[in-house]
Amino acid sequence: SLCMTSPDTTTSTFSINNALYQPALRTYPNPTTFNLNVDIELSNAPEGTLTIYDVNGRIMYQNIIKNNSQAVIKDQIDVRNYAEGVYFVHLKTALGSIVKKATVLK
Repeated sequence: SLCMTSPDTTTSTFSINNALYQPALRTYPNPTTFNLNVDIELSNAPEGTLTIYDVNGRIMYQNIIKNNSQAVIKDQIDVRNYAEGVYFVHLKTALGSIVKKATVLK
């Protein structure tokens, strides 16, 4: 596993099986107050599981994302009822996984 921290405080963890076919995940706006937009690239994986966890590990959202041959699959998650704080957006596929940190403000 490889852990990377970038200046925008987004933390990503990759399980590397084949670097050419890694899933990709983009979350925005970050921080957010109403909706969290998620752009997903499954590469060659047939599907992936998108999960949002709070800092205590509680699952706040989960969705199976099917590969529909689009380069980028878009999902929008309503976070208005989430408590203010940090959440972890996890995309897991058969080819690897990635985690992004998202912040909800009130």
